[in-house]
Formats: sequence, C-alpha cells, structure tokens
Amino acid sequence: MSVLSACGGPKSLSVIQVNALRGVIQPIEREGRLSGGFALLAGAIDAAREAEGGRTLAIGNLNFLHGTPEAWFTKGRAVVDLMNEVGFSALVVGPRDFYFGADALAALSTAARFPFLSANIVDREGRTPSYLKPWFYDARSRAGFIGLSPSQVLVQNLAKDVAGLSLLDSVEAAGRAAAELRAAGARRIGLFAGGVYWGAAPGSPEGDEALALLGIPEIDQYYFGPANATVPDGASMVEAAGREKLVVVQSGARFINGERISMVAFPEHPADAVFREIPVDSSTVSPSDALSQRLSSLRRDLDATMSRHVADARSALASDLERESVMGNFICDLFREYAGTDAFILNSGKIRSGFAAGPVDRLDVYNVLPFSGQVVVVEATGEQVLALLERSCTYPGNARAGRGWLQVSGITFAWNPLAPAFSRIAPGSVKVGGRPLESGRTYRIGTEAYIAGGGDGYVEFAELGIRTVESDPRSMLEVLQERLEKLGTIDAPPLGRVEERGGN
Repeated sequence: MSVLSACGGPKSLSVIQVNALRGVIQPIEREGRLSGGFALLAGAIDAAREAEGGRTLAIGNLNFLHGTPEAWFTKGRAVVDLMNEVGFSALVVGPRDFYFGADALAALSTAARFPFLSANIVDREGRTPSYLKPWFYDARSRAGFIGLSPSQVLVQNLAKDVAGLSLLDSVEAAGRAAAELRAAGARRIGLFAGGVYWGAAPGSPEGDEALALLGIPEIDQYYFGPANATVPDGASMVEAAGREKLVVVQSGARFINGERISMVAFPEHPADAVFREIPVDSSTVSPSDALSQRLSSLRRDLDATMSRHVADARSALASDLERESVMGNFICDLFREYAGTDAFILNSGKIRSGFAAGPVDRLDVYNVLPFSGQVVVVEATGEQVLALLERSCTYPGNARAGRGWLQVSGITFAWNPLAPAFSRIAPGSVKVGGRPLESGRTYRIGTEAYIAGGGDGYVEFAELGIRTVESDPRSMLEVLQERLEKLGTIDAPPLGRVEERGGN
C-alpha cells in the first residue's frame, strides 16, 4: 500500500485529474496556440494549486506511458521522470501502460516517486503484483484513492507482456480496497475507474457495473468514463447506499493528451464539491521554466537516438486510409513474408504514415506503426476470406465506421463501391496467390491481433469462427525496423491489387 503521512486532522482537499496523457511530452500546436506538453501542464497544475490554497493532489488516470516517440524510445521513463518533477501523487494504470511489458512497468515503478494503482490486477497467486498498489492514503487530508484498471489491459497487450496476470471482479476489488482504507484511517475515499462507463443504457453490463460500484458504502467520490459523447462533462450528485455521492465524468474526446484537465474539490460532504475545467494551452497558461529547460534537454538527448539511419527509400511510399496504397502493399508484403502465410491483411488505420523518398530513420519507422501490435495467423476458408473483404469494402466513404479498409498482400480482387454493402466484391474476382479463391479451401491468413479480436468492427472473426492458430510474441514495430535494416534499400511495390469497378 502507499501512504502519504503527516500529523493533524482532515485538511481541505482538491483533486486534479489528468486523463490519458498518451505519452505526450512536447506541446501540440493548434491554430497558433500550444496545447499540452509537460511545461504547460506543470504551469497549469502549479497555478491551480496556488489558487486553491489547500491540499491539492494530481492523479493520472490511465494510459500515460506510451503513445509518442519520446515515450517509445525511453520505454516510458521520460514520462515518469517528468511526472516526478510535476509532483503527481498516483497513476492508475491502463492498457497502454503495459505496452512495454510488465517487467518494464515494474522498473518504472521504482523510478516513480508515486504509486502505480490497480486494485483489480492480480498475479497467479491472486495477489497484487509488487509494482502495483490497490490504493494510496494521504494522511494529511485523511483521504484515500482506489484505482481500477479497464478489462482491456489483458486483451490489448501482447500475451507475453501481461503473462500471469488476471483481473478481479471490479466491485469485489474496490470493496476490499475501500475497507482497507477505512481501517487505515481514511475519512474520504475516491475511486478512479475510467474504464467504467457512466451513462450507459440501464440494464446493460456497463450500467450495472457502475451502479454496483456506487453501492459500496465507504466510497464517496467516483471518477468514471463517459458512455458516449452525449454524457456531459462535470460532476453530479447521485443517491446511492443510503447517502449522496459525487460522480465525476470527463469526455475521452476532450480530456486527453494533457490538453485539458480538471480540478474537483473533495470536501467531507459531497454536496459541497466543485468541479472546474482547466484548459492547458499557451493562451491561458504560462509554462514552467524548469520543465521547459528539462524538455529542451530531453529533446536534444533523444534526437540522436531517433535520427539513427535505418534504410533508404528509392521513391516515396504513400499511405491511404480508404484505398489500396503503396505503403499498405509494402507493409503487408513484408509481414506476409515474415509470417509465411498465403496472404496478409491489415486495417489501414494501423498504418499511420508512409515514407518519403530518401533516408529513413528510426523516427520515420516509429511513425508508421506508433501503436505497434502483434502479428497473428488465422485459418480461414475462402468463404470467410470473402466475408472479410466485403466488410473491408464498407469503410470507404464511411468515416464514422472507422479505418478498417484492408491493405492486402497475396490477394487481388475487384469491387464496386456503388453496390449495396456486403455485395460489393465482383463475383469471381478474388484471387489468392494468383489463383481463384476456393470457397471450401482453408487458407493461412496473417493479420494483426486487434482486428482478429474484433477491432474496427471485424465481428466476422468471432461470428464465423475464424480461428487464430499462431501468435507472434514480438511487436510489429520491432519486426519492421529489423526487416528494414536487413533490406537496406526500400523499393515501392506497384499498385493494382484492388480494382474499382462502377465507381467514380
């Protein structure tokens, strides 16, 4: 457990919540203004602490340690060091915080001057891993805080990175932690559960989970995620367990990347709580001079690492989210050869960048697959392959559906974008390895674990029983860099795998 100790009775307390930082260390420029980044974040937190006057704790809520080149090339250490400088009190760990693996997270926990929280992650013995704490207690304010990790921790990570871990029932874990905090002397208890959705449909599993957590009598204040964009940001009073409780909700579309944070008063009586939204941008916040200097030094140190030469591209390789692309062909060819499969398919949203003609460095490679991923091999009949291609053809011109258009290798086909959905593939046009698709034949298809698990709407994998037979333990980003270094020179593959008929 983690206890921040001091003498005296309860103090006035406010909680600054920073959601989903996603490794953002440097500020982001938008419309002539700078937003986020640790220098501005530190300035905003310092100003809020000074204005509040009482005890103020800064708590990170999910997905802090991964998401930018700076985070990737330091395996999250740069983020933790800067959080130490700002004076964070805790971090509730989310799925992305395991992207470097549990061993790396354990090492980061020793560098952090604050605890990593998760009351529901346990090891094979059913115990909280040594690098995590279920709660922390601030004796000066006599307040305690519990962290719950989302269920996606186990399904959005490489199997090796979460090996031996499992999740307790969230209500059981939170109830046990709350009882321990009361025994430690806590007069007020807050629960951070960003993976639990407030405002979900009544009777849904998500709605039932939120209500069950509200029923834990010892907990006073809840930090939930919103069910959808219609749930307003802010704080509201609810009646539960025979008394009033405070529910705080912050939109994942606005309170991310350190560009917007909140401060919530945590009084002894929940009805007295006040919610304040704090934009973190250069028009309203003065950056911390100390953090600005630290960031400049960090950038210089990382430049040498990120600019290391990997390969040379003879010509530009452009990417496209809704059409066959040169970059998509190249990436799929590379991974089809690596996996040794009949074909390879990859959702276009996975490929975030192409290559310009000329030298390719480590940063260029990172920008192609910033969220890495894991290659899996599935066995699919020709009929099932056709169903996946039909799903792919529903995405162009339908941005709200996601970025699921498939880039392919080993497959060619023709389609009509004007035809009704799920009947757009031209009959008889699909070929695998240059031969017509056979509906009853079983093919070995390489892809990425995200869509094989139903990501981007690919329900066909589960609904049609498409079975995963191999999972590669390495990250795709690691494999990509290694293969490019061996190639030395990158040649752009030609287009022509996908023919559009009947469209504009």
